[in-house]
Amino acid sequence: MIKQLQTRIERLNDVGKSFNGTDYSFGFNTWRGGTVTLLRRLFPEEKELIEQIQNIYLTRVDLSLTGPSAYNLEACKNEAREILQILIETYKQPREAQEKEAQDFWALLHPRVVQLAKSRFENGHYADAVSACLREINMIVKEHVRNAINQELDGAGLMTRAFSANNPIIQFGDLTTENGRSIQLGYMKIFEGAMIGIRNPKAHENMYPDGNKAIHFLFLSSFMFMKLQETGVI
Repeated sequence: MIKQLQTRIERLNDVGKSFNGTDYSFGFNTWRGGTVTLLRRLFPEEKELIEQIQNIYLTRVDLSLTGPSAYNLEACKNEAREILQILIETYKQPREAQEKEAQDFWALLHPRVVQLAKSRFENGHYADAVSACLREINMIVKEHVRNAINQELDGAGLMTRAFSANNPIIQFGDLTTENGRSIQLGYMKIFEGAMIGIRNPKAHENMYPDGNKAIHFLFLSSFMFMKLQETGVI
């Protein structure tokens, strides 16, 4: 978004430099039309600023001259450039705040999530970052269950068997109490649900999460790693 505005400014700087004719309004009007179209798509809420650019008109101010100085070209370019700079500064600040927040959240996550997901996430591979964590959780639980009962299970079925409130392989609390059994069942549903709803490769919306959604998935993965660590599985 910011880069696109900067590109429009670069093109604006070139208006009037390479035109061999005498009607310099053509180059500026072409730039203005393209810029207004872009702004309406990117910033539909900025109607006032868009209208200001739309109302910048190039006129001939000196009939005795034939070059760019015969027009109010520089004044038009300066006004348009100033409006685009306002947009850049307005939208750059929230982005910088988001980037800072994105850098800070790693300190809150389980070290295994940071190890598996950080480089993937920072390179824009959000789905892969989340999948890497859930694959690791699946592998850890699978190995633990295999060693305990010599069965090869996977995915949601694995989580159901591992954390079942009835004879669990990985136990979270005192199963002699109703509260303990409820806690066990709740965690089973969390692990089971993550495999069905997030790790599921057929869930299209989870194949292409944006950065914000991926962060929430990573926090869920972090919680799951933390619970496995509390039980001594990792």
